[in-house]
Amino acid sequence: MPETQLAAQPSKGRLPRDIVTHIANSEPEYFRASGIGKPEGVKDALQAIEGAQAGALGPRLAHFWQLLDAQLARITPEVRTAQVQRGEKLWTARRGFRRALEHPWEHLREVQRRLVDRA
Repeated sequence: MPETQLAAQPSKGRLPRDIVTHIANSEPEYFRASGIGKPEGVKDALQAIEGAQAGALGPRLAHFWQLLDAQLARITPEVRTAQVQRGEKLWTARRGFRRALEHPWEHLREVQRRLVDRA
């Protein structure tokens, strides 16, 4: 998506670029809440995403997802079966991973609808 579309103010809701950074900022939190844990380097990767120009955003997001993938590869059997109480919700690795998949999909569909509406 060109920078002009990433930064284009919609009639309602967030900028597409803000949606992308929101997704990236949320993913490690789902990992943390479910006991999977935040990967090393995620803070720097998020800062790189937030400061990226449109042309550099894709590679920075790819690096960020690689950090998350590597964290998933390190999940132990104990983490897979653990239950973590967070407020009123009981989190498991499965719940956190499922939410980490659903959340970006919801927002990507939102961006897709906006692009279709503009066409």
